Amino acid sequence: MEAKSRSVLLRRVVLAGIVALIGCASEANTIRCVPSCPDTASCRDSCGSMSCPCPKGDVCDGSGACVPCVVGACKSFSACVDECGNADSSCATFCAQPDTCVDNCGIGKTAVCAGAECDPSNPGDCHDTCGWYAAKCCCIPTTCSDAKSCVDDCGNFDPSECKRRVCGVSCHDSCGELDGSCWLLCADPTMCQDDCGNFNSTACSSQVCDPNKAGFDTCGNPDDGC
Repeated sequence: MEAKSRSVLLRRVVLAGIVALIGCASEANTIRCVPSCPDTASCRDSCGSMSCPCPKGDVCDGSGACVPCVVGACKSFSACVDECGNADSSCATFCAQPDTCVDNCGIGKTAVCAGAECDPSNPGDCHDTCGWYAAKCCCIPTTCSDAKSCVDDCGNFDPSECKRRVCGVSCHDSCGELDGSCWLLCADPTMCQDDCGNFNSTACSSQVCDPNKAGFDTCGNPDDGC
């Protein structure tokens, strides 16, 4: 019986040792690389990522090398500026107003707006709102098939069919059109106004008491706390 107890104890000790070793190995594997920037001619750090800043006037290319910026060359993900940081209206990144064919730099009839929205005044005539030919606009829409994404039954972005059905960001519908009914919060409780500038007794209810009328909030709602 005593020998059996020693055997069990020994197995427990060995198992504990194995668990400890595994734990140490696991801990060693989770040690993270601490990046440094040893080479000023490269934006690639010592861990292999491209997090190092390039000298002024240089930009990081796809290989990780710092190369001179080119005036007029658009910088990825940076709207309306070239890679040297100069304002450049040709560097649009998306179509901001598809219904009027205006990009996010405020310029009309640019490539980023091509095919963004079909001409609602001439459905099925194969032209977009920029006046350019667009094969997908040859389809004649009959209804809004997905109001949340503002898409008609032709599969095209279509505010004319889908506007004012579903709210998107503050004060806009899901098509990006202004919609005062799409308020999110009370912006001015003293004036009982929401973030779209509307008098809104729902959004601003019971937030501020009317200083001139006991028992009511500034929206005119009865409020026992006032």
